[in-house]
Amino acid sequence: MVEESLGEAVVRGIDDFVFRDIETLEAAADVFAFVTDPEVRATLGDSLRGVRWQQKVRYVLARDRDHPAYGVLIRSQVIEYGAITELSLREAVRQARPAGLPKTFQGLVERAKALTILDERGVAAAERLREARNRVHLDPSVAPPKVGDSAKALKDFVIVVNQCRATCGLASWQPMRPAPAAR
Repeated sequence: MVEESLGEAVVRGIDDFVFRDIETLEAAADVFAFVTDPEVRATLGDSLRGVRWQQKVRYVLARDRDHPAYGVLIRSQVIEYGAITELSLREAVRQARPAGLPKTFQGLVERAKALTILDERGVAAAERLREARNRVHLDPSVAPPKVGDSAKALKDFVIVVNQCRATCGLASWQPMRPAPAAR
């Protein structure tokens, strides 16, 4: 019984830490307020909250670069930011021009540029995410993932999502930052 209670307390403590400074479900879905389909918006919000959760889990459980989950969690974050970006662009493009929706991430980026959803900076950010997502496959010839890879993916995601938001007259969004530690 003591072991169960202790285990529950540890899980609650980790859960409290991990969800602190991460967008609520509602706030995460609101990042995608430019998406008209509520189910897609909710899916995007859930995915954003999940990838932000992974980042915090890495801080707690896989801080050391030698930890077996370290690279796995970073790769997973890069893949997820790329997937969220691709679906965000798919929705932005679909809403602007529903006919002939491109089938590839690259095609979506090109169409988003042509529709002025993305400017050159947004195109560069989306392309970096697309390429990073394609580069994370297990390959001994590729450098192992680094913390900076997930930070760059988040930064590029913010650029793209804010350009999608701007197209609909929405204010820019910034990810929640950890609150300063109490002294």
